[in-house]
Amino acid sequence: MGLQVLKIGVGVEMGGMRHTFPPMNSVTTTEAGILSRLIQPGTGGWDKAAATAILSFSFSADDRERMLVLLEKAKAAELDEAEQNELTSFQKAGRTLELMKARARLSLKQAAA
Repeated sequence: MGLQVLKIGVGVEMGGMRHTFPPMNSVTTTEAGILSRLIQPGTGGWDKAAATAILSFSFSADDRERMLVLLEKAKAAELDEAEQNELTSFQKAGRTLELMKARARLSLKQAAA
């Protein structure tokens, strides 16, 4: 079970089923593009302690369960505006976390080389 970036969006895998958040626009002026430039996931360079700490970050079980509820409601077109905003917030947080984890993994790979 985990949260990972997919080519089409951020996905959650639970119970053998994959649920995918709607993709974000990849234009560099979007929040995702700006965060990518800020975090620079392809550069590495973080020390081992920082990289290891970042790799330990994850959504709580309650948050993962809430994401699944929201995704199921989205599939059924039953989200209200507040729930859509909540789902979008989870999507953005997940993307930010995955950018940070990508840089952390590269940092550890560089440190091991």
